[in-house]
Amino acid sequence: MIDLSSMHFASTRSSKYPWRALALALALALPSQAAVPVVQVTKLLDDSSGGSFTLAQVGVVDGKKVFLKSNRGSMRGTRYSNFESDILARAIFKKLGIRCPDARVVRLGPGGPTSKWMGSVVLAMQYVDTRFTRGKVLMGHWPGARYARLAEFIDLALVDLIIGNGDRRGANFFVMVDYDDVEGERGKPGSFRPVPIDNNCGFASMVVWSFPTSQTNFLPTYSGVGKEEVLCDLGTFKNIALDSEVLHALLGDARMRPRLLARARELGAILTDEFFGAQVDALPAEILPRAIKVDASILDKMTKRDFEPSALFGPMTGTLEGKALFEYRKAELKRVFAWRRDHLAEALEQYFQTNPPEKPEGD
Repeated sequence: MIDLSSMHFASTRSSKYPWRALALALALALPSQAAVPVVQVTKLLDDSSGGSFTLAQVGVVDGKKVFLKSNRGSMRGTRYSNFESDILARAIFKKLGIRCPDARVVRLGPGGPTSKWMGSVVLAMQYVDTRFTRGKVLMGHWPGARYARLAEFIDLALVDLIIGNGDRRGANFFVMVDYDDVEGERGKPGSFRPVPIDNNCGFASMVVWSFPTSQTNFLPTYSGVGKEEVLCDLGTFKNIALDSEVLHALLGDARMRPRLLARARELGAILTDEFFGAQVDALPAEILPRAIKVDASILDKMTKRDFEPSALFGPMTGTLEGKALFEYRKAELKRVFAWRRDHLAEALEQYFQTNPPEKPEGD
């Protein structure tokens, strides 16, 4: 298993300037102001590992494979890559006992083999392989209620609903299982466990996206923000579950519904404001690229569309950048997360009342 804490960090020469050493020590002592470490990529293994919204590469750092995400957005309406999504999702999944690769913001050392278009600040993630899982790694799929470790799949589904991750396709999670286990009659019940690996569409709001897309789901609503196409589905279970086999299987199975509802009511006592707030406060300012601006006047261009602006932007006016935007983003993360967590059980009850269960599959 790759331990990001053991990465090769570039040393800081400060003996000539003692005040710099003191400033660095003070910065490291404050979780919310932690210095972004410098790492050296010694070998590039894959220069095009990203998806529709992500530019990514796989490199070798300190002799180990590391998945590297660029902070530059793709051509599909993103302002920047959503680093905070993988950092925060990992903290949540770890809290709930689900294996998820560690993620942290780092700065690439000079002279490495990575492409210039990656930028100097990237997100470094543990590389998921058999060393990480200590067993077989399978492409993401729903193994069926008999073979799934249901508690973990239920938590995966509920977290995706809270953070608005509408991209839990099979390509964005793995399933791990013991080397000697198989699906079918000889398989061990409850042995297949999920490993979420790409949460880039979680926590996505208008700060991250430059216009409302079907992936803009991290909103203080489970009911959509308007009547037009796309807008009417934003934040809803329907939209978040669209490409998720796991969510479809669990939400549509009458046997799973009582467990989903009971667990949703428990999460408030586990994913508390104090817990989540501490994770947000520890985010480095480098989650936002330099010179990025978010202009709320984009709403003026949408006046003909029937939607609720405050759900998309929250309490924001004018243009935000730099520290002001960073503080806005942190406040937005805390505010919207608390709302979606606190209203999840209520939204589930309404969904179950209006959507009859489907015939279970894959059992």
